[in-house]
Amino acid sequence: MSLEAVASQLRYRKDLLEMMAGVYGSRTVAVLQALRTAPSEYAIRVNMLKMDAEEVMEELRGEGVSCRLSEVAPEAVMIKVEGPFDVERQGKQVIARKGAAESVMMGSKLYGPGVLRTDGYRIGDRVYITDIHDHVVGRGVAVMPPKKTSEVAKGMAVDTKASIYRLPPLRESRLYVLGRIREQSLPAMMTSRELDPRPGETVVDMCAAPGGKSTAPRRAPPARKT
Repeated sequence: MSLEAVASQLRYRKDLLEMMAGVYGSRTVAVLQALRTAPSEYAIRVNMLKMDAEEVMEELRGEGVSCRLSEVAPEAVMIKVEGPFDVERQGKQVIARKGAAESVMMGSKLYGPGVLRTDGYRIGDRVYITDIHDHVVGRGVAVMPPKKTSEVAKGMAVDTKASIYRLPPLRESRLYVLGRIREQSLPAMMTSRELDPRPGETVVDMCAAPGGKSTAPRRAPPARKT
């Protein structure tokens, strides 16, 4: 496939693709497709001071969640990602910001701060959600008036009913509310362990937000206090 065809299909600028081709060569298209695809598993980090990973896994399985323990990080539980599913364009369009679109793609609701632009619709209408490149990530029902100004609205904007991939609503779970788990990618969990910081050293994280790596265990997590 030519760079022109890839640029048209994936809605990337041709000069950006040419730059990437200089690095990835024949793998460029595969790399771009992978960036639009969810992983087969989603990692959550267990607060080992409050609960063991085995206990978290058993509670999740009791709720019907397919998961397993990580082989490389004892504080990580890996949750199976379902999909991909076909999502049709139904109703009016809602364009989501990058991070919000990625969340909706995994089944999350769309909230006001994540809305970039909208078509005209009424509350209760069916809408479909896209990223800024017009790729459909989900569809649902509008529960907030269309965005008309630059003011950031708060609250849920779209109640997502279908998405390309699907995860259980982790932030609504008892484990999340009680601080037993949090979302964190497996590479982020391994960063502190591989860096192995020592007392007196200064570590500057140039990609820190919200700062989860700062609280990660440097070595194997300590045994939970009973």
